[in-house]
Amino acid sequence: MSDSGRYQNLLEGFLIIFFGLLVVNLLLKLFDIVIKSNKLSAHQILIRKGIKYFFNGVVVIYGLRKFGIDLKVLLGAAGVFTVALGFASQTSASNLISGLFLLAEKPFSVGDHISVYDVDGIVVSIDLFSTRIRTFNNILIRIPNENLMKTQIFNNTYFPIRRIDAKIPISKNEDLKKVEAVLLTVAENSLDCLDEQRPLFMINGISSDHVDIQFSFWVETENFLDGRNRMYMDILAAFKENNIIIPYQHRVILAQGDVGGERIL
Repeated sequence: MSDSGRYQNLLEGFLIIFFGLLVVNLLLKLFDIVIKSNKLSAHQILIRKGIKYFFNGVVVIYGLRKFGIDLKVLLGAAGVFTVALGFASQTSASNLISGLFLLAEKPFSVGDHISVYDVDGIVVSIDLFSTRIRTFNNILIRIPNENLMKTQIFNNTYFPIRRIDAKIPISKNEDLKKVEAVLLTVAENSLDCLDEQRPLFMINGISSDHVDIQFSFWVETENFLDGRNRMYMDILAAFKENNIIIPYQHRVILAQGDVGGERIL
């Protein structure tokens, strides 16, 4: 082959790779437009990555053929490398299998708020080998999928509504019927407290100086933090208005006196 023909093939190979990768990128953007969602499911993420890797591979292989590179040699070397890599990456294979199980089981999706180990945050991506979580102080944490398959995962946003358990100590001198009525009135007047699941008033225990009560109410998951804060502020305001006392813990300190006795401070 003459030099002009060789240069022409190199130019064609370069143009094929350049414009091919550009077209693949446009296909991915078209995929995102068709999905019309900022929160892709695990399967949609897998399909998107499959489209990307497959078509990028086809473009690169076709471009290399234009360069005059013998693909049989590359495939043979790749096969030997793959076998060697397989023996050295048993952990990666385990993570890959675990990732497939996670994609099939779908215990969480991108954008969900989950708690696993001592990590609490939002799922950023679900890959075949690992899952990335962004904590609420904006730290990215990567957890291997094998570890996720072996531990408990708490998905705080899996269901559309959540229950909030407000545990409140009340003075033993208070009328508990009055306290219950005040709490139910606060819930009825709240825009955050749902009517679908009625609020629940419970007495959890009685101690020497107070009664432990629990007031449980339901809010929409997307309004969990704001709804909880507003309800707590409304409860405190209602208690103050109705002269309901939340007792504080009394602390008695005994100190040794100058003459060996004790006095109460």
